[in-house]
Amino acid sequence: RLILDNQTPNRYREAAVDLSEGPHRILIRYRDEGSYSHIYLYWVPPGGKQENIPGRFLVPRTDGY
Repeated sequence: RLILDNQTPNRYREAAVDLSEGPHRILIRYRDEGSYSHIYLYWVPPGGKQENIPGRFLVPRTDGY
């Protein structure tokens, strides 16, 4: 399901999603048409505070996509 769609250049957008414990597939489609674009992907672990998702929890696709 689509969580966030931003078609407007230079516009800040954010969205929050509550997820159950365990692995989840996350697909980010991103097109950089300028040289200053960026994406931040955060989480709030149970009992914690907002932080960047640690790399050890991110696993790249291996199906040749």
